[in-house]
Parts: sequence; C-alpha cells; structure tokens
Amino acid sequence: MQYLKLLVVVIALSAVTAWAQGPSYKLGKTATAEEVKTWDTSVGPEGKELPAGKGTAAEGEKVFTARGCTWCHGPTGEEGPAPHLVGGGIAGWAFATSIWDYINRAMPLNHEGSLTPNEVYSLTAYLLNRNKIIQPGDVLDQTTLPKVQMPNRGRYIAPPVDKWKPGTPRPFKIEP
Repeated sequence: MQYLKLLVVVIALSAVTAWAQGPSYKLGKTATAEEVKTWDTSVGPEGKELPAGKGTAAEGEKVFTARGCTWCHGPTGEEGPAPHLVGGGIAGWAFATSIWDYINRAMPLNHEGSLTPNEVYSLTAYLLNRNKIIQPGDVLDQTTLPKVQMPNRGRYIAPPVDKWKPGTPRPFKIEP
C-alpha cells in the first residue's frame, strides 16, 4: 500500500512538472508593447535613450542625503558597507551614460527605479564631480552627459558581440 501511495505521488508530481513546462501556463497575460517599453530602459554610450531632465553636483549632494544613499555609501560616497563611489570605483567606468543607467535602474536599494530623471542626472553629476571628472557647476542633461570623457574611456575595447557568451571575460581591466 505504501508503494502504491508513493507511486501515485510520483506520477502526480511528474504530470504537474510536465504541464508546467508546456508552452501555455494559462497564468497572467502577455505584456503589452507599452508595458515592455517601461522596462526597456537601457542607455547606450551615445545616450540616445536618455530622457529629458538635468542636474548639477550641488543638487546631487542633496539627493544623495535625502534619498538615503548615505546608508550604504557613507556621507561622502567614500565609506559604508556598499562599494565606494569616490576614489576609484566609478572612475573606472568607460561611459558616463552607464553610470546614469545603473543609478536609474538599481538605486536606491529596495526602491529601485523610483528616482526621477532630474534626481538621476543630479546624482550622476555629484559622483562625477566628487571623482574630479566634471566641474562643480557643470549641468548634466541628455546632451551633455554623453560628452563627458571618462578617465578609462581610452582603454575601453568593445567586446565582439558575435563571439560573446555568458562568462566571457572583459577585454580590459578596471583599475582603482
């Protein structure tokens, strides 16, 4: 009898597993083009995808404190349990637009994507200024941000897309 119960459980689990791997789950709905567009937010080096908005380092310093960035990165971006943002970290990135993109997608922790474009431009300006890449009064927007020359830009080599696969090492080294 025990064997029969076990056999019934195994068959039931197998059937559920097979059903779950089928082409139609009958759950949810297909995303609309507009829903997909809200998540398709990648920003390339040229910045064509950047939204309207602007920000300065002074505004970014206020956002850094008000939005809780200090909890993880410390009061100046040089402390805290998360990666240090001043003194090497982001200065190794090849494109300033990548910094904007990362902040926009991933910050603040547990509230990802909640920053306005102006806040993201301001935070980007603050960090670039703290790393001595832009001047305190520089205004970043969708036109000026892609023009920022990052210190590591000259060492960046784009990976050959046709040969890339998961786990492919970078063709350059980011130095602190």
